[in-house]
Amino acid sequence: MKTNRFILSTDFGTLKNDTQSNVISVTINAGTLFDPSNPQLGSATIDVGTRNAGIRARGASDKYGIWTVGTTLYSTVLVSVPSDPFIPPFVQTLYCNLDRISPSTVRLTVGTDGTSGAPTFRVDDTQTITFVFSTFLSPFI
Repeated sequence: MKTNRFILSTDFGTLKNDTQSNVISVTINAGTLFDPSNPQLGSATIDVGTRNAGIRARGASDKYGIWTVGTTLYSTVLVSVPSDPFIPPFVQTLYCNLDRISPSTVRLTVGTDGTSGAPTFRVDDTQTITFVFSTFLSPFI
């Protein structure tokens, strides 16, 4: 038996799709300033589906172009400190999370590591984070 045909060849119930092929994106532009004590760089929300159930997703950053399966994606972003020209630009991890925040709303948040008391940081490269996802009807509602 081929595992990729498992659902097609069994009698087990599966979740029905609520919505299919939804797309959500956030673009972080070069020159964006952010306070490291609140390192969220951007977010987007869309209304999809009708009930709270699972999400199947894949995401990618246009910086790397590699699609990853799941609701979390890690990328990198080049950051500098505009108030101190002696600190060279450095790379920060970019955390991209797709979450269902209500029965019919999905949010994509993009942020980096933060610390309190640090000077203002500036993003030095532009990138767009995109997720393509489907939602499912809950079998328990």
